[in-house]
Amino acid sequence: MITTTNQRTISGCTVYLDDADDLQIYAVPQSPHIALDQDGKPVFSLVQYRRAVDRVSEADRATKLGGGLLTFSVDLARSKEQDDAIRQALAADPALQAALAAPSADRVDYANWWNNEIGRDVGKLALALKINALPVDDGTVAIAVDGEDQAHAGEFLTTLVGAGKVSMTGDERAAFMAKLTMDGAALIWEMVHKNLAAIWVGYQLSFTSRLDGVKMICHCDTLKVFHALQTQWQDLKESGSAHDHYTATSETHTYSHSQSSSAGNVISKFAMDTESAYVKVVPTAGPDVIKPDMIAQLTTQGWTMITQFLADTLLQSTNPADFTTKDDPTLQTQLADAGGGRKYGGDDVSSYDLKQVDETTIGEFNVTFDEKATITSTVNPTDNLSNVLAGHEVKDFCAQIELDPQFFHYADVQITCTTNFATEPVDAVKVHVEYHGTTQQGRIDEVKDFEFTKADAVPKTFSTYIAAPDQDSYTYAVEVFYAGSTKTYSFTGKSNGTELVLDTDTLGVLSVDVQAGLVDWTRYKAAQIALSYGDGALGVNETITLTGDKQVANWVAVLGTKSIGAYNYTVTWVDNTDQQIKGSGQTAHDRRLVIDQPLQQSMNIVVIPAGSFGGDGLLQRIVTALRYEDPEHHYEQTATATFAAETDSQTWTVPLLDTNLRTYQYQTNIFYSDGVTRIDPTWQTTDQTVLAVGDRFGYRVQFIPLRLASPPGKWTLATLHVEFSDPQAHIAAAQDFSIDDFTKPVFWRFRMDAQDRHTYTYQLTLFSADASQPPMVLPVLTDSRQVVVLEPTA
Repeated sequence: MITTTNQRTISGCTVYLDDADDLQIYAVPQSPHIALDQDGKPVFSLVQYRRAVDRVSEADRATKLGGGLLTFSVDLARSKEQDDAIRQALAADPALQAALAAPSADRVDYANWWNNEIGRDVGKLALALKINALPVDDGTVAIAVDGEDQAHAGEFLTTLVGAGKVSMTGDERAAFMAKLTMDGAALIWEMVHKNLAAIWVGYQLSFTSRLDGVKMICHCDTLKVFHALQTQWQDLKESGSAHDHYTATSETHTYSHSQSSSAGNVISKFAMDTESAYVKVVPTAGPDVIKPDMIAQLTTQGWTMITQFLADTLLQSTNPADFTTKDDPTLQTQLADAGGGRKYGGDDVSSYDLKQVDETTIGEFNVTFDEKATITSTVNPTDNLSNVLAGHEVKDFCAQIELDPQFFHYADVQITCTTNFATEPVDAVKVHVEYHGTTQQGRIDEVKDFEFTKADAVPKTFSTYIAAPDQDSYTYAVEVFYAGSTKTYSFTGKSNGTELVLDTDTLGVLSVDVQAGLVDWTRYKAAQIALSYGDGALGVNETITLTGDKQVANWVAVLGTKSIGAYNYTVTWVDNTDQQIKGSGQTAHDRRLVIDQPLQQSMNIVVIPAGSFGGDGLLQRIVTALRYEDPEHHYEQTATATFAAETDSQTWTVPLLDTNLRTYQYQTNIFYSDGVTRIDPTWQTTDQTVLAVGDRFGYRVQFIPLRLASPPGKWTLATLHVEFSDPQAHIAAAQDFSIDDFTKPVFWRFRMDAQDRHTYTYQLTLFSADASQPPMVLPVLTDSRQVVVLEPTA
């Protein structure tokens, strides 16, 4: 694909390289010029006309006695001299020679060809370079004659036709016709004869390019932004506006944006102010290779992603009537449109509230794009045209005519077919043209057939006498024959124009370039795009798969219809676990379809263990299986959390396609230190963001020795023996505790088999400060309480 990295100017042309083929070059002249016909003559005509004085009233003679007609075509074709200069300059470039000499796995490998086959011959390298025209996606061309255009006609110009969309063919040829006033015709006549610049032409072209040698990192700490907004959100809502301006050096990135009362812009402003978010564009190929304007463009794309993420995550409309899930459950912020430009809930800060803090506000937004980024670039060839006849005889292109009705009895119609027979599925186009009229002398019947093929695609001319000024229309019938198909397409029309243009859309061919845009290929394995146009037998379908290694594909379909209209597509993402995430159906008209990865919210579940770990039958390990299911999108996420200590905890993050579906299931297996295992027989369903899993059969007893300190000093030490026995479940537990601080409680834990069987025994032995006194052994007591106060007597 074309790349704007290392673009240069050679011989008046802007020259671009290809990111995969070192011999592939794209070039566009920086200045448009008058187009040449097949004989090398300028496509230019200027006619001055005047009426007989006796046919124009005295009042109209100052403005309607005559005028002029100016017709011409301009294009961006390169000359042979320009191509030769480009070949010589690039072939002598040490950087290109070094790239060709080194073997490559991710680009076309020319190492053997350059090093061995042509022996590093610069002349042969120059001849091998493939120079193509710029692959234009869209664009316009504008014209001004004597300083006036269609919107500002007056002194010199009355009517101008032809300005507007470009042809999007190789040379970007555009045809114009201007009707001139008497003064305008006289001025143009003199300026053409004197080789002066009378015509201004400006192209505005856009094309898709791959920016090489760049890495973009987007980060946002949502919780930090939320806390920053909490303290000032109400004031912002009351004032309804916020304004700021940001710039940065082009070394890392440039971001310039005027903040307004838009809720999305306000939260992105806080993200920047609090340094909670950033976009870094790193020119890995060096600042001299990556231009500052390209860094600025990528940075703006990154901030747009962060702004949308923050708006989706933190904001909710204050007017629920503006949005209901029945309208579209995927639209929830000011980014949604209700039609006609009206935003759901408005666009102002006052139309939104902050959501309550929950699991959606504690995550982070991290996206890294290490692959080559697909962007839209522009180029603007512009110039004032002088010496338009390039040395040819003026008399061959300029004429002065006296208006006589006889001059309107003849017409030439130029028929042009702009189809690229080499790349588009069209074998031939046949055109049948008829003219029929009646004069006082009899009928005029002119019929002629033309054929356009790859071998003969030059414009054709249909010439005929016209019976009268009001009989100037002709009819035409077109039949299209498609390559590799038995399908044909025919249509008819009627016109009185002097040009009949048959372009790709008119001939019923749909061609769409499908490209990967901003995609994190470390997360996704592939994107499957199902495309379709039409229904039933007339419909066409195609499935295209994009991967990190194949990010561009072309869909060419023979429609056999004049009205192309929109096509449909659905994207299914396949992640690295082979999980398929199917998006909703979309409709598009663009001939270049860029697929970006979906921006998703996430659900964060904190899983913590509950119970006591250790020997003597206590917990050894807790294993919990987690499962999230979204049947509507055929989407599932699973995880396993394992715990071996009370301090363990884990966070399970689930990217959401349906942000309203937040329930999940879990199943817990418990392993005890004595070999006993408990397995939950069923899955449990919950929507808790903090999930405690563990031993439901653990029992804890708290012994409080506070009364052993009364009377003070009598007892200095105590021992406590506890026992639990459940013969039915073959469970026996016993433990001894030494108590020397009567202010601290003693905790004892044991495992049960049933919730209703937890009776235990305990026996207390007291030791006095006088060593001569024997210890006091109290009787064995039975209890089932979880809190027991130890008494110094029975």
